[in-house]
Formats: sequence, C-alpha cells, structure tokens
Amino acid sequence: MHVGPSIIETEVLLAGVKENVGFTSPEFIEAMGNALRGVRKVMGADNTYQPFIIPGSGTAAMESVTSLLRKGDRVLVVSNGVFGDRWEAILRKYPLEVKVLRAGPGDAVSEAEILREVEGGKYKMITMTHVENQHRG
Repeated sequence: MHVGPSIIETEVLLAGVKENVGFTSPEFIEAMGNALRGVRKVMGADNTYQPFIIPGSGTAAMESVTSLLRKGDRVLVVSNGVFGDRWEAILRKYPLEVKVLRAGPGDAVSEAEILREVEGGKYKMITMTHVENQHRG
C-alpha cells in the first residue's frame, strides 16, 4: 500500500508498453553510458575508479559482487538492520574473513566506529546499505 492517488505522466505510461531494448543495441549503450556518467558525478568519482550499475534485484547485485573476492579476503559489514544482516549471511557462505559492526535496534553504526575499524585493518570490501529496516524478527 502507498499514498495515493499517484499521478503518472503519459510519457511514463507509454514507455511501459514499448518493446524491450536489447543490451547490445545503440539505444541501450547510450542510456547505460549516460547512467554511468550520472552515477560517477553523483558519487564524486574522478578517474580513479568507476562506479557500476547492476541491472537486477538488490540480492542479485549483492551476490554478484562476491565474484570480486578471493579466499581469505577481509570484508567489513556495517549492519544497521535487515539488509546488513543479509550481507553477512551472503558473505559467510564464502571462505572470507568477515567482520560485522552491528547497530542495536533503533540505532546506527557510527561514522567514528567505522573509521576506527577501517584504520585498524585492511579490507578488500566494505558493505553498508543506506536504507535499513531494524526488524530482525
């Protein structure tokens, strides 16, 4: 359920009935290029690194980044709720060193706590989510 009524622009409604665009088509390549440039700008990324977009569900993205890891890599999970807990569950399936900073219900892991941990250890990956649900029940 959501707040309504929702007014949807005709252009948006019509876009939903267009044929799919192939991922090798010029239209897709142009759209993905624009999206990647936008993500780079929003993230403040210079030429040092390239943010990427994974078209799919959040869980698909979470599972796919495990391919960047190797046996024994150290991973820090910042868990403020359900999605952080999901990161932990996914990563513990692999032969990794997983450290979890966990917030209590209604709280969040502090920036100071994260910085302390990062300064104290070399991590290949750090995970956190910006939207959390504290319900772990």
